[in-house]
Amino acid sequence: MLPSPTASSGTKIDIVIPTVRKDLEVLPYVVSGARANIRHPIGRVYIVAPTDPEIRAYCERNGCTYVEESALLPITKEEIGYTVNGIDRSGWLLQQFIKLSGDRLCEQEFYLVIDSDTVFIRPNCFERGGRVIFHTCDEYHPPYFAVYEKLVGLKPASSKSKNNIEASSSSGSVSVRDRALAACADE
Repeated sequence: MLPSPTASSGTKIDIVIPTVRKDLEVLPYVVSGARANIRHPIGRVYIVAPTDPEIRAYCERNGCTYVEESALLPITKEEIGYTVNGIDRSGWLLQQFIKLSGDRLCEQEFYLVIDSDTVFIRPNCFERGGRVIFHTCDEYHPPYFAVYEKLVGLKPASSKSKNNIEASSSSGSVSVRDRALAACADE
């Protein structure tokens, strides 16, 4: 039997939230929703953002660790130059690199990445009995899968949701076991 996504876990996790100024208004709800509804002991909450005094001040007032993007990644949004159908998606791609770089920040074996516009309103557990609980959603956006295939070199596995709709892992959050990620990076 699979672990329940609403059970509790004793596994301590860190949280990584990539953000930008436009999401600063929602960020307090993201952080408070995570602290109230993530059913794990929480270590540190890392807010990764471009240089921004207002985001830094928010972090100082709310017990979060502010990390400048430039301190985490050797590339900037401007250097990426990724366009899809005439729309600049460089920021989105940079965000994916930030999510995959959480292992460079976090102290815990597991960390949770939360999009800065995702507010948890119900209890959620992401690991139970040594097994990661992977959340999916009904959002299916083909360009996400194209980038995955281009970066990883494999066609992404797809599944059907409970409503028989193509399912995606684009659920606004993803749990990562940083030792497993580090092992992949070493290969």
